[in-house]
Amino acid sequence: MYTHHLLYWYLLVCILFGCTHLSQAQQSTKKEQTMHTSSLAQQLEDSGYRQLFLTGKQKGAKEIWQEGKNKNALEKLLADENASLYAQFLAIEILRRFKVDVDSKHNSQLAKAYTYALKHSSADQKKYSSITGNAWGLLYKEDHLGHLGKQMVALGKSAIPELVKLLDDNHGKILYEGSEEATIGNGYQYRIKDFAAFYLSKITQTPIAFYQDLAKRDAEIERFKKALPKN
Repeated sequence: MYTHHLLYWYLLVCILFGCTHLSQAQQSTKKEQTMHTSSLAQQLEDSGYRQLFLTGKQKGAKEIWQEGKNKNALEKLLADENASLYAQFLAIEILRRFKVDVDSKHNSQLAKAYTYALKHSSADQKKYSSITGNAWGLLYKEDHLGHLGKQMVALGKSAIPELVKLLDDNHGKILYEGSEEATIGNGYQYRIKDFAAFYLSKITQTPIAFYQDLAKRDAEIERFKKALPKN
């Protein structure tokens, strides 16, 4: 009987000791994952859009991607409440560059991230994203969405509330680079609200007219805003 009691207590201690160590190991792993995600977010922000995607055959993006080793960490960033919208935007762009399908459950957050990037594509913003109009498309008469514009429109209804907020954004213009594209794009004097209105028109199938005169253009955007579907 005494031996049985000793054996019982021995097993109980082993189980408890083992569970404690397992719990500590799980906490340690979770902490390491959090630190890795946080470090990755900072790395993305420090690099920025231009260094990641517009220099040296996207060498920066490949360094972050690490042949897929950072895939899970990049995906976790999309749901990380502590990550900045800019870091989330860059994370999703890297995932898409490497053909990773992203769960549509993230669409609302991605809409916030993409509209943040759009808003900060104006050099007048304090935190300029260094993204030019080329990526957002040549609008209206040219009817070209650009790489980032396509992603914005693809978010569909999830993007509507965030884009509507930008219709009142009267901050600076978004400039284009290059030769012909810059001549055409800069000639239209597109502002943040012009991009937002164009994307909304595509998503909701609500017509909008373009005017070169800024006062007429603003009046058209106000009309367009009232014509947008309520739901």
